Amino acid sequence: MTKVQKNYWVDIVLLIAGLICVISGYLLDFHVGAREYTRLYKDIHSYSAYVMTAALLLHFYYHWSWLKEVSKRQLLSKQE
Repeated sequence: MTKVQKNYWVDIVLLIAGLICVISGYLLDFHVGAREYTRLYKDIHSYSAYVMTAALLLHFYYHWSWLKEVSKRQLLSKQE
């Protein structure tokens, strides 16, 4: 799998997990649905957050050299 393909799939996973986390958060916050669904919403919310965290760490890993270079340039330009 190429680097571009890896980035694409990590971004897709981040997007889907983020949307699930946001939607389940709203369902929990606004008490949507019957009480018996609360545990299900909490589980979905938690597990989507775990997936999103893992994908975010992978995303940072893939872009670490870019982040270092951009940060270095930004810090050096502020000192001038």
